[in-house]
Amino acid sequence: LRLMMKNPANERGFLAAYLSSVIQSDDGCRKAADALLQKYGSLGRVLERGSGELEAIVGVQGAAALKLLVAITSRRFTEGFKTGRAYSEEEICHYLKWLCFGREVECVYILFLDKGGRLLLTEKISEGTVNSSDIVPRRALEAAIRLKSKAKGAILAHNHPGGVVSVSDSDVYATAVMRQALAGVGIELLHHYIIADGQVGVIEA
Repeated sequence: LRLMMKNPANERGFLAAYLSSVIQSDDGCRKAADALLQKYGSLGRVLERGSGELEAIVGVQGAAALKLLVAITSRRFTEGFKTGRAYSEEEICHYLKWLCFGREVECVYILFLDKGGRLLLTEKISEGTVNSSDIVPRRALEAAIRLKSKAKGAILAHNHPGGVVSVSDSDVYATAVMRQALAGVGIELLHHYIIADGQVGVIEA
């Protein structure tokens, strides 16, 4: 799929073939694939759309099939990110992009690291609406407590389903609140990443 998303001709063929499971005619599949790519520009951006947008073009069954593909793809590229090893910043950002891939609402995740920088836990601590979510320190602290003081560092991340990497005042405030809350239990907040449309922004903690 990753190779498909780099080649427009392959993207059209892949979409048409995939939609054949819910659209009966070959001509209908091709027209649906063309309409999706013309409107959104690439397979990746098609799969980032909300169900309502997709339904308007390919119907309820087509939209459901595409969202299933989103779930499978996200799982495929995140399941190899294992606890117990250290990752580079590039690897973490790559993981977060796939973790947030196709999410229709804002989701907030926290990653805990041990003193050697090895991943201990990834936890979703909040889920909101298409343009907002609450970053609640209590949920992060509950997860940290379960790790029994093994965690020494943390990375916060949330997505912007609207597709724009931009830092709001509330993002900056939430970062400060989370940093202070984690410091109280001996954990340093290292970064706060914002994921949107396959791009990564950062609020330095």
